[in-house]
Amino acid sequence: MKSITHLILYLKQIAVHSSCPQFYTICFCFQDMVSEASFYLFNATKRRFFYREVKILIPNTWKSFNFQRPRYEVHQKASVIISSPNLNYGNDPYTLHYKGCGSRGGYIHFTPEFLLDDELLPVYGPKGKVFLHEWAHFQWGVFDEYNYEKPFFVSVDDKIKATRCPSEMAGMYICKKRSCSDGQCIIDPQTGNLEEGCMFLVNRAQEAKTSIMYMQSLSSIVEFCSERDHDKEAPNMQNKICSYRSTWDVIENSTDFKTTGPMSGTELPPPPSFILLQSRVRVICLVLDVSDNMAMGQQFHRLRQAAAIFLHQLVELGSHVGIVTFNETTEVKSPLRHIVSDEVRWTLASSLPERFGGGMSICEGISAGLQVIKGLDGITEGSEIILAVSGRDSNLQTCLSKVSESGSVVHTIAIGSNADPELESLATSTGGKMFFTSTNNDSDNLIGAFTEIFPISSDTTDTFIKITSVQTRIQVDGRLSGSVIMDKTVGNDTVFIITWQADDPPNVTIQDPLGYSYTNENFDHDIISQVSYLKVPGTSQVGFWTYTITNSLNNSQVLGILVISRPSSHTTHPVTITGEWIDEGITSPQPVTVYAELKQGHRAVLGATVTAVIEPESGEPIIVTLNDSGAVPALNNRAMYVPGYIENGTINMNPPKPLISSGVLSSNESFSRIHFLGSFKVTNVSENTVIKDVFPPCKIVDLEARLENDHAVLSWTAPGDDYDQGSASSYEIRMSSNPLDLRQQFSGAVFINASSLQPKTAGSRETFSFKLNNMTGDKGVITYIAIRSTDQVSQQSEISNLVHVLACTFGGNTTRINY
Repeated sequence: MKSITHLILYLKQIAVHSSCPQFYTICFCFQDMVSEASFYLFNATKRRFFYREVKILIPNTWKSFNFQRPRYEVHQKASVIISSPNLNYGNDPYTLHYKGCGSRGGYIHFTPEFLLDDELLPVYGPKGKVFLHEWAHFQWGVFDEYNYEKPFFVSVDDKIKATRCPSEMAGMYICKKRSCSDGQCIIDPQTGNLEEGCMFLVNRAQEAKTSIMYMQSLSSIVEFCSERDHDKEAPNMQNKICSYRSTWDVIENSTDFKTTGPMSGTELPPPPSFILLQSRVRVICLVLDVSDNMAMGQQFHRLRQAAAIFLHQLVELGSHVGIVTFNETTEVKSPLRHIVSDEVRWTLASSLPERFGGGMSICEGISAGLQVIKGLDGITEGSEIILAVSGRDSNLQTCLSKVSESGSVVHTIAIGSNADPELESLATSTGGKMFFTSTNNDSDNLIGAFTEIFPISSDTTDTFIKITSVQTRIQVDGRLSGSVIMDKTVGNDTVFIITWQADDPPNVTIQDPLGYSYTNENFDHDIISQVSYLKVPGTSQVGFWTYTITNSLNNSQVLGILVISRPSSHTTHPVTITGEWIDEGITSPQPVTVYAELKQGHRAVLGATVTAVIEPESGEPIIVTLNDSGAVPALNNRAMYVPGYIENGTINMNPPKPLISSGVLSSNESFSRIHFLGSFKVTNVSENTVIKDVFPPCKIVDLEARLENDHAVLSWTAPGDDYDQGSASSYEIRMSSNPLDLRQQFSGAVFINASSLQPKTAGSRETFSFKLNNMTGDKGVITYIAIRSTDQVSQQSEISNLVHVLACTFGGNTTRINY
């Protein structure tokens, strides 16, 4: 049996490389790299996997060459992105990965410079191997076996070793720093390890075949590190994140591997085929439920309001938009209209439904939507449908295959808990987004769903950014007031959007940082949809804008404000936030994990407060603070930059690694962002799984240790009572002179009394020191230490990563060590 791996590449628009000749060069280089990688993949996985079909998404802003149209291939779900460098890594290829060992990553990132510059071959090795290195990160959730920060370690048998896999590899220690004398590496008498400036250079001629995750540049390296070669002592990310398992062990236990056998015979697989895809202009149809199911609460009003905002402000200029409503029958409220002006937007908004009632036929609504889309050129491939539904249709299953064959992407919005559960399958099978919105009239989640339906055909570098969103019920003569932070990365095309429920707009005052006020006369009002819009001219002032919305009705009403803006310039990346659920289908009592990525361009933004608000089908929202403290790290894995080789006894150094500016931004400047993530489903929920404490503290993965005089000083990020929420009840710290014993027989290791240490709130930094006793503190003895935490119902976390301290007084130096 043979397994076929599909690969989707998205080429982001790059100003320097947007000309056709350069574009073709990038494509050809990428095709050569993947074709070469397919051969290495096939052999490294023992004839199981190769690339058969690779789809390359071309930005629709680039010149068209009659490429095929994409169906469900969207850039947001691309496996590989080619774009400008990440300032953390320069031209280093890397993989964004945040889901842990054995789980699929976010995406692989290459730069045009890496693809085009063959002078990097001596540094990284064959590009096909580099691609395989990154693919293993992405597809199977394995991690780097080297460590730039800790290139050496002292093993349990008192040997200095390079951090790597395999444990044995021929090479030489050399020193290139001024602190070294005559190129000799110096041993630090305090740690027993090599001082800074020393590096391990491998022999170019090797017998070792492993490992692709350590040094893919060597010609002999063609395999992943197995249990036979794996060094469990090496302080690398593979050991740290995968609990000391080898990379091959992780791959062998993947679903891919378990469901695939090797190809029989001796023939090689065919080379990959490459398909270039380019979307047309955006074609989208709103398919809206107007059945009796919309009668509950204010659902119909809320849907019209959200759709009006989408038409007035969110859908892009140049798009073609139509509107269909359905109950037991369908009605085309508007054929496709080309959005070329605000007048067209208002015409579309005025076509939104004003009445509801009748039965339900979702399939009829979708079919009518597809017919409207065909009105442009008779083609549905690459188009989009926004399907908003409040009820159920027992016949929905019958039209799923027809929708799938159409090539249209269907985004589903389930309004309330009575919405058809098959909507999830409809979105998933067509590559669309899915949202659940509660029937809580105070919630802004229905508007939020429409704000997240970006174009499937291009990136979001110039799309609008949601600055803030607030919606709540205001009593008679009450006010909804607050401030909006406009930071320097945004400010163009800023719009303040006000929503209400009365017959007339509320009194609104918006004041900019310079004190200038905007009132109702400055707004455009959609009275039927009950939405008002203030378009701020020019570029908005940086600073705090204030707003006051007064309820002048004799009854309470729900008032809301949504503020959107675009980047302040084409040369400045705005701060953005994105996120996703680790798994959209959860079986209780599995935890639900949410990930958020806050960045400016490719640079991470640290130190911000990020809060997740989860709205269940019923009951009050659940508010969770997300941590970026390192307790659950986001991992960017990249191919090893090789400093040089030993060849025939001669040292051959590669050019030094380019200096890279800090790629991390601290959130010193105030800003705010909103992101509506979408829905997830939890099954097998029972009273026991809801009431009981079923989650232990999360594993500590960033334990560090150092020796000060005769004391071991430990530091780590505090876990929570339930994973990374709350506070643990206690810590259990143990040590041993044998790392294997400490991992496998933790409870039998030497106990360290840490009863005086009261665990802090999750995400806080913990520090603890203790005096090494005579048994472990003798000169030359390595002491290994680990921690596990316990919650209030005595549930225990996994054992942390292992650290060690070494009490020694070594002297001398070493210049050459062969393995």
